[in-house]
Amino acid sequence: MHDLHHRGAFARAGPAVLTADTTVPPDLQSLVPIPSQRIPNAVAKLDSGAVQFDVFVPELVYLEQLVVGKILQPLNLSYIPNLKANVWPSLNSPWYDVGSRYTVPYTVFSTGIAWRNDFLPDYNPEEFANPYDSFWQMGEISGKVAMLDDQREGLAFGLLRNGITDVNTGKKDQVEGAKGAIQELIDKVNLRFYTNDYQHIADGSIWLHQAWGGDMTAIGYYLPKGTPVTSVSYWWPTDGRGLIGTGTPWPPVPYKGTNYRIGQANNALVYPGIGLGTIVSGAEHVTDGMLLASAQAIASLVDVSQPGAGVLPDVSNLRASSATVAVAVAQQAVKDGVAHPLNDPVQAVQDAMWQAAYRPLEVK
Repeated sequence: MHDLHHRGAFARAGPAVLTADTTVPPDLQSLVPIPSQRIPNAVAKLDSGAVQFDVFVPELVYLEQLVVGKILQPLNLSYIPNLKANVWPSLNSPWYDVGSRYTVPYTVFSTGIAWRNDFLPDYNPEEFANPYDSFWQMGEISGKVAMLDDQREGLAFGLLRNGITDVNTGKKDQVEGAKGAIQELIDKVNLRFYTNDYQHIADGSIWLHQAWGGDMTAIGYYLPKGTPVTSVSYWWPTDGRGLIGTGTPWPPVPYKGTNYRIGQANNALVYPGIGLGTIVSGAEHVTDGMLLASAQAIASLVDVSQPGAGVLPDVSNLRASSATVAVAVAQQAVKDGVAHPLNDPVQAVQDAMWQAAYRPLEVK
């Protein structure tokens, strides 16, 4: 695993969700992100009993303090059986909370390198023997290089630059070597530290940034008007393989002679079909099997044997996608025993779909 980033949610019984310096009423039931630099303030408020909460999302380095201080209560894992059934083994009993007694993961994404290719047209991390070492070769853009303001990410980057792939190493010499590498980098490129990598890459104040993959998938929302999303590149070591879906539409990406279609991960691919299939079948309720059938139906619409095929069908053909999903959902509803069989589910779906018929408009 190449520095795969993970965050966990910590829970304790109470009426609300805690922010770092919250002044919200105690019955508030929404989650507000906590900037990492304010987490110690949040921990202090918890310890003092000044606030109550349901969910707390700090950095993992605070877990031990929260447990020893009896601020957290153990989770009742019988209420969340899908944790063990569906989550990666490394995360349903992680190294920092063996047995998942106090935490559950809420997001996983990669940590890699983002850069503005319009400002750095000749930069490509793969052209370096060690892509991470490329940061140490960027003295000519001093002040335009940044790392994530996160102690784990910083040490991991230093380790990877030094050729240490075990980013969870406990060997003192390797950790000290990583520390020394980062100190060297600070002097070489006037290194900056930010957690809002998406903002600084988008506004051009930083050209090269250690970055979180999740932030880069949303970069299109932060770029100035007129700046194309193709002006930002992102790399992390997948050995040339990966499954990519983005929220915003992307043009095909050429790579080594193949144009790769980027699937747009839009929930409109499934929810019209789920609703239509449920209505057509007369299902008593929506089952887990029906939801799984909808996902499998979407996957069936892509010919992955074709070079450069996307992982999702084109959003522009939603009517056909919705019909396919609806048929699969209706058939699964019957299998799950929540609906009666249909003589012809395909025809039933077609009959239930609205067909646009516009009268001709005459302008006199």
